[in-house]
Amino acid sequence: LAQLKGKFVLSLNDVPEIRTTFSQFKRKEVTTSYTCGSKYPIPAKELIISNCDF
Repeated sequence: LAQLKGKFVLSLNDVPEIRTTFSQFKRKEVTTSYTCGSKYPIPAKELIISNCDF
C-alpha cells in the first residue's frame, strides 16, 4: 500500500499486529458492534487506516 498512487481507506480489527503492520499510515480508532452470526451485538474496536487525512 505504501507504493499506491491513489488514496485508500481500510478497516481492520484493532489488535497490536495490525497497529505495527500499518504504523506508517494514519489511523483512527472506532468502536463498533459485530452482529454477523450472533443473536446480540458484540462490542468491538476497529482501526480505520488511510494514506489521506480523515
